[in-house]
Amino acid sequence: MTRYEFVVNLAREAGEKIMALREQHLYVSIKNGDPRDILTNVDIEISNFIVGRIKETFPGETIYSEEAPDVDMSGTSLWTIDPVDGTANF
Repeated sequence: MTRYEFVVNLAREAGEKIMALREQHLYVSIKNGDPRDILTNVDIEISNFIVGRIKETFPGETIYSEEAPDVDMSGTSLWTIDPVDGTANF
C-alpha cells in the first residue's frame, strides 16, 4: 500500500467513525478557558485513532495533532492532524 492509499483509507475510516461517534454520544467542552475554542470527545477519540494508525504503519515519524500538541520533532517526516476541522459547525 502506498502512503497515498494509506491516507485515503485512513481518512475514510476516520470519517465513518466520526459519524458513528457523533450519533452515539457527543460531549462538548472548552479549551484554554475560551468558549470559542471548543473540543468534543469525538475530536479526541478520532485524533487518538488516527495517531495510533500512523504510529503502527509509520513508526518513528513525527505526529502533531491539534488535540495533543506536545510533540517530539525528531522524526524524519511530519504528520499534522486536525481530525474534526470546524468543530463548532460539527
